[in-house]
Amino acid sequence: MNNELELKIQSWLDGELSAAEAKQVAAQVTADTALSGLATELRQTKSALVGNEMDLKVPETREFYWSKIARQIEHEERKSAAPVSVPFMVQFRKFFIPLAGVAAVVAVGLLTLNPSVPSLSSDSNASSGEMETVTYRDQESGMTVVWLKDREESQASTADDTSKVETQ
Repeated sequence: MNNELELKIQSWLDGELSAAEAKQVAAQVTADTALSGLATELRQTKSALVGNEMDLKVPETREFYWSKIARQIEHEERKSAAPVSVPFMVQFRKFFIPLAGVAAVVAVGLLTLNPSVPSLSSDSNASSGEMETVTYRDQESGMTVVWLKDREESQASTADDTSKVETQ
């Protein structure tokens, strides 16, 4: 049994078929027990629905009921069409995040393309009022050496070296 045949039986019971089609469906229903069982079940369902259907009434008039629906639709349309105010921080983030990304890309590009990259080993001197420091960094071995000298002792040793040179 296919859906098309079931729908024809239902249409036959509702009186929606032409006389020729109704005669053909009636012959099929009387010839097949499955189809006659379906027709009986559909008749019983129809009689149960017709006799027990509740009558519901809307408390308002028809015009008032539909006008309420129309007003609600108009209200929803106006509400969705109204411009939504966006907080300042949301607008700020909208522009700041892409700008920060571009700045990061530019910074990385400048750091990698900069021709003045420091050499692998370098010396640097720093001095204070009492102490003098000499720092040596070797990038290949990952070593840093810092010498601390007392300024007075370094001046005294320089003076001794100068006097030795003069006496020779």
